[in-house]
Amino acid sequence: MTNNKLRAAILQLDLIENNIDFNLEKIRTQALTLKAEQPDLIIIPEIAVEGYNFDYVKTLSQADFARIRAFYSDLARELNTAIVAGFVEKEAGVYYDSALCLDNGGQELLVYRKMHLWGSESELFTPGTDLDLITIKDWRIGIAICADAGFPELARSLVLQGADAIIYISAWVKPYDYSWTLMCRARACENQIYVIGANRIGATNKAEYCGNSLVVHPSGLEIHNYLEQEGAFMTELSLDEVSNKRKEIPWLQMRKPELYMKG
Repeated sequence: MTNNKLRAAILQLDLIENNIDFNLEKIRTQALTLKAEQPDLIIIPEIAVEGYNFDYVKTLSQADFARIRAFYSDLARELNTAIVAGFVEKEAGVYYDSALCLDNGGQELLVYRKMHLWGSESELFTPGTDLDLITIKDWRIGIAICADAGFPELARSLVLQGADAIIYISAWVKPYDYSWTLMCRARACENQIYVIGANRIGATNKAEYCGNSLVVHPSGLEIHNYLEQEGAFMTELSLDEVSNKRKEIPWLQMRKPELYMKG
């Protein structure tokens, strides 16, 4: 398989609060269904294991957080695939809503910390300040989380760094599914990149997650939308589609950044 193709998988899962063992086992079970398909990358939604009960999260020990990171590292090695997974990061007593990015040997490529915190998230988490890309095969991929999708400046910054695709891991809730899909499509269309959005399904006593994990073509058209299905879903992306769309309509070359901040 050539390096300009990327076989990516989304795990869209109904997870539960206050039970990291259950969530780890469900992630592992679903990921193992992909083994024969040999994905280059598996994507797992925001805070998939720890959940959004922050009182519970505060009871977790440093050993619990280390166990979750080790789980993803072991899974990447076992399946010989890169992984991007949402997790709670705790460093020097400070919590971050983060994305763990691993290569197919389980080594860390990047930890991205969510910049734009939503609602009560700011009661626990500290926002991140750094943007960067990961490299998988010939692909340069930007990483962002949930509410970050609402900020075109963030996506454009990643594209100006060289992103061919952006992954948004999310815990997006109803009734805002329309804004989730619209923002993912807009970020893809205006930057002529692939966008992969990986979201949760199911409900807790606090929220109902809207699913709609999706893959968006550089034209802005949805290639796949998994609605509220649970499972592991594969797609194949091509760098040729990115370059062809940018030749067809040269949006990036038409930019006039010197004008945008006036006034």
